[in-house]
Amino acid sequence: MDKTEKKKIEDKEQIHGNLRESIYLSLRDAITFGEILPGEQIFEDVIAKRFNVSRTPVREAIRQLQMEGYINVIPYVGAFVTKISPKNVEDIYDILIILEGYAVWEAIPKIKPRDLKQLKTLHNKIILAAQKNDVGEYYKNNIKFHMKFVELSGNEQLKDVLSSLRNKIYRTHYIGITIPGHFEEYITDHTQILDAISKGDREMAKRYMEDHIRRTKVILVDYLKRTQEQPSIIYWDYEK
Repeated sequence: MDKTEKKKIEDKEQIHGNLRESIYLSLRDAITFGEILPGEQIFEDVIAKRFNVSRTPVREAIRQLQMEGYINVIPYVGAFVTKISPKNVEDIYDILIILEGYAVWEAIPKIKPRDLKQLKTLHNKIILAAQKNDVGEYYKNNIKFHMKFVELSGNEQLKDVLSSLRNKIYRTHYIGITIPGHFEEYITDHTQILDAISKGDREMAKRYMEDHIRRTKVILVDYLKRTQEQPSIIYWDYEK
């Protein structure tokens, strides 16, 4: 195989990978933001038509979503958006309480002034988003805030595990911050975490982070148990 042929194969594989990723992200966000509702069926041929692709990258994207718990595939029937189980959410948050607290504990000795400045910048963006009631911007910066501690911990295994767990609750975490009346509580939690970090108090920062995740869990799980429904925005327009 000459270099030209090899380059063509590599380019083709890259394009295929980009298509799969684009379809995956579109479907994941549509599920997360309530555009495709729990229990709704996902049709491969319709999605393939929308993206003007074959069914192969669609099937691969669906398989990834199935692995992350967004979709349930029933053989010979089809793929359906999974319903959110309050028990599963509670179980995952119980693990997050431990791991995110540990991430802060590990990160603090390694935090440099520029890192603390970045965390405070993210915190200010979160406050601004809350004031504007911009849930999307709040959500984006909140994830960056939390994952910054994991990054600073320097523990790649911890990063992989937490990323996997957060992928499983991606849509439920979004639901959690759309529940009215809790922005100020979450922001106060973040302020306490940053104050403890500024003082170099590992134990207090760890405790504040654990309390913060525990508070989020209680609010979200209580909401899910009370409603057993997920807030919806619009039905996803497959034909766009």
